[in-house]
Amino acid sequence: MSAAIHPALRRAIIASKSIPKPTAPVVVQPMAVVIAPVITTLPPSYEPGPTPASAVRVKWYGPPEPYPHVSMEKIKVAVSAATKISIFDMVSERKSDPIALARQIAMYLARMMTSRSLPSIGRAFGDRDHTTARHSVLKIERLVAADPAFAARVKAIQESIHA
Repeated sequence: MSAAIHPALRRAIIASKSIPKPTAPVVVQPMAVVIAPVITTLPPSYEPGPTPASAVRVKWYGPPEPYPHVSMEKIKVAVSAATKISIFDMVSERKSDPIALARQIAMYLARMMTSRSLPSIGRAFGDRDHTTARHSVLKIERLVAADPAFAARVKAIQESIHA
């Protein structure tokens, strides 16, 4: 499995030309992409201008896991216990309000407490699309901001996962 390379970098490598200076900090790619032999950071004396393609090496190990001991299964069990909705129902195709809300809370907590991507969170909850996971996260964020009682409920579930 290979990671994506920034399009400008790809064009420069293919054309064997020098790489133009990025307008923002270097965009790092997942899975320790090695493009050429050396370069980890730009020296402080870096001047605007092209960087040779042979001097580029980009590494990224991803963000640290926010809560290393938290797994998707732990989140599902905690949300299931707090909402009285079975894990089977949470990952099923059922869309009734209590089941959907429990699933959305679990997806929100998965996003906040793990470094898993939206597609992998969606797959963990019944092979749902990443846009469904994104909608769940945004919806729960809105509910937490608008309703202190709901925010306390979500916080209690989150704390039960830590225990």
